[in-house]
Amino acid sequence: MKPVPIGLSALGMDVLSQERDLPEGAVRNIVNLDVTDLGRLVARPGSRRLSTQSGAHSLFGTADQSFGLYVDGDSIRRLWYQADNDLRAMVLLDGLTPGARTRYFEDPTGVYFTNGHELGVVTDAGMSASLIGIDAPAIAPAAAVVAGGLPVGRYAVAYSLVSERGEESGLSPAIFIELTVAGAIEITFPAILPDAALYRVYVTGTNGDALYQIHELAVGMASVTIADLNFGKQAPTRFMQRMPPGRDVCIYRGVLCVIEGTRLRYSEPFAYGLTGIHNFVEFGARTLFCEPTESGLYVGAENGVHFLAGNTPSQWTPTIVSRPPICDDCVAVKGSWLDASRPDSIVVVWLTEHGYALGVAGGQVSLPQSKRMALAQAGEGVLCAMPGNGLRRIAAIVDDTPLSGLAAADTDF
Repeated sequence: MKPVPIGLSALGMDVLSQERDLPEGAVRNIVNLDVTDLGRLVARPGSRRLSTQSGAHSLFGTADQSFGLYVDGDSIRRLWYQADNDLRAMVLLDGLTPGARTRYFEDPTGVYFTNGHELGVVTDAGMSASLIGIDAPAIAPAAAVVAGGLPVGRYAVAYSLVSERGEESGLSPAIFIELTVAGAIEITFPAILPDAALYRVYVTGTNGDALYQIHELAVGMASVTIADLNFGKQAPTRFMQRMPPGRDVCIYRGVLCVIEGTRLRYSEPFAYGLTGIHNFVEFGARTLFCEPTESGLYVGAENGVHFLAGNTPSQWTPTIVSRPPICDDCVAVKGSWLDASRPDSIVVVWLTEHGYALGVAGGQVSLPQSKRMALAQAGEGVLCAMPGNGLRRIAAIVDDTPLSGLAAADTDF
């Protein structure tokens, strides 16, 4: 049988128009074919199995394709090619919650990840990984009055922990000491040693309120004496707590963000392991994803896709710019995928009942497939950008088990 020419398909799939009314350049269904910029249909390359691992999930690849990451059991692992067809893997960090779906965000400082239970970062070109932040001490230090020259008055003492990576925790509960005669204060740390490198001790001035650094010593030292008031810096982590994990993670202008429940929580500027009790934005519905642009963040939630405009969290006010997504993921691509005049811009892509939505800086959203696509509500899903073979492809793999099992949608730009 001779092949039948089908012409160009620049519009791709159209499931809404009547078949007799399909516009020129549209087809009813496309399976295992790509659509080029010129509208030509090209067969997709075949695939081959690279690994027989059965428990692996949450695959991620860096923008420069230098290495990948995935989760197996309770560990996050590095994936790379040693040579052609020689796929290697190594454990970077274990002790994670088994089976927890993990999401990633790539930044010049590392690849950040979260799974709803842990929050961490992969650094050193993918050769090491660690959790972010350190828990504040839960127990106040013990204190005793000893001989010395501190003035009579009331003092408060607290301490923080410092990790091997140099991250400082929030402060312990304070203990208050009243000197009725001149003396010194001996501080004794709890007997159970924390997973940290240093104690950092803070004290107030006589009858003061502000805490200032007075000592720094290695974990393992049982006690230290405060005999003078040669202050260092004021306590920077007072009223701070460890940055929690979340469902998704991103970084915007020096602030790390995670979504958890109905909120987006954000860190202190450039202190990704710390957050304040008021460092959150409320959305009134379960949050699904977060992704930054040049001038704000998109946050998907069950009541709509919101845009947070502004350079700092104090400027953020949620504005709904799109109907709710039909799956709980998004992907960011370079503007050059869509508009050659904006190569360095960021386009955030998510899936709606009318196909893909494209969000750019400022909160402007377009639905290029709205007249051709109708998709059912899904649930969990993964969106990924897949350049290759001269094409720029975005794929969505969604789990709509209550409806019709595993479904997939993709588009070519």
